[in-house]
Amino acid sequence: MKDKLKLIYDEPITIGFPSLEESKDLIEERWGKNVLSHNSVYIPKIGDKLKLFGPVKNKCPHSNEFVHFVQHKGLFLPNAYGLIIVESLDSVCDFIKAGTFLMGIDDKRNLSFEKHYGHVVPVLLKNGRNSYEYLKLPWAMVLEADEIFPAFEPS
Repeated sequence: MKDKLKLIYDEPITIGFPSLEESKDLIEERWGKNVLSHNSVYIPKIGDKLKLFGPVKNKCPHSNEFVHFVQHKGLFLPNAYGLIIVESLDSVCDFIKAGTFLMGIDDKRNLSFEKHYGHVVPVLLKNGRNSYEYLKLPWAMVLEADEIFPAFEPS
């Protein structure tokens, strides 16, 4: 898997971000009510490291490969709440380039299920400085070069 992913950001979280409780309305508004019933098991905190991974050029790992890679490293996947945290940090620090898709990938069991798509991944698309779109994509997908994948490392 090392040959398919590269670490593109690895910094501790040093500024505050909304709590899960404060984020529930945003999550529902952006990705739908169904997403709220499926949250990540880990709740990030200040001092944890935010790691962003991206595919190596011409190498496209499957979402399942990424999940196993992150879990093997002892990292935690963000789901929708992690995307709220990343958006909050990026609105202050502007470390994500426009045109980037941030995938809230998680273990399939932690993702919402939709009749026509199966399990769906919440997605944050950065359009420009403090300008984002909120999407959902099928979990069983091949990851593309313009997508990045956040994970959290406990402090």
